[in-house]
Amino acid sequence: MKVESLSAVLIGVLTAFSADAQIGSKPKAGPTAAPTPATVAPRLSPENPGTMKEVRASVEKLRKESEAAQAGQPGKPIFHLTTVMEKFFIRAVHLGESRTISAQTKIIVDLWFSVPGRRSEGAESFAKEYKIADGTTEFWLPAHKRVIEWLPTEIPKGEKLVYEIVWIGGRYEPSGFEDVFLINGFRIVKPTSD
Repeated sequence: MKVESLSAVLIGVLTAFSADAQIGSKPKAGPTAAPTPATVAPRLSPENPGTMKEVRASVEKLRKESEAAQAGQPGKPIFHLTTVMEKFFIRAVHLGESRTISAQTKIIVDLWFSVPGRRSEGAESFAKEYKIADGTTEFWLPAHKRVIEWLPTEIPKGEKLVYEIVWIGGRYEPSGFEDVFLINGFRIVKPTSD
């Protein structure tokens, strides 16, 4: 760790002594001051969770960029899988309902876990879906088995939670694109004292 820090310091020092500075030309301006730390955590973080609408807008942008890059390919896509594993945090209501993962969603989960570099047996950890509500919209999301161990017994229906979710892709349907998110964890929202 100390070596990495030292390297970063040396690189910063070396740029200040560039060839221009050594031959007597006008010295370059130093680095700009670092921005002051924000008082609000980044959006979609555990400290500042967002909504499913915000997350879906974010991943739609990523998906469309990928589609544009593949526009010249023949055929029509059926699925879209992401290779990036980015966590999002959303605030939603636990509705206390679960079901076996739908066949269409299981296909996406199985495909995502079959990508090289992932453990294919990881798909087995997502056998159930839980229903959550974000405002008036309800979603069924596959939940990791460690989450399933806690949700039915510890969390009452209607409890507000911060869910840790991961977008893995989705499928193209005649009605539009159907995103698939996985629930990897949750936190109980602490009541604020007013």
